[in-house]
Amino acid sequence: MQVPTPSKADTNCSSASACVTTTVTRRARWIRFLLVIFVLGTAIHYAPAVERLPFVGKQVTVLRESGVNVGAWYYDNVEEYFEAEEYIKYQKRKQARLKNDPAS
Repeated sequence: MQVPTPSKADTNCSSASACVTTTVTRRARWIRFLLVIFVLGTAIHYAPAVERLPFVGKQVTVLRESGVNVGAWYYDNVEEYFEAEEYIKYQKRKQARLKNDPAS
């Protein structure tokens, strides 16, 4: 039994073995494009609000207080990095001790 192949007008290619019919219109492509732009814009607009979440806000506060440039691609002052890392570890241990302290 022979399977009919789509005509050249309905396809995106020239060979029958790899042809895919396209039913997406230009309008649908624009709608998808604008939807993606809207979603990205919304995510960028609300990204600072993530800082107010309880589990993220504490870490952001510690990083700001320690003066670590979190946007840096590379630190040439290695001692500063290790100092900041030790500070964050110390803060986590301190919080764990306060959490487990029965006197509080």
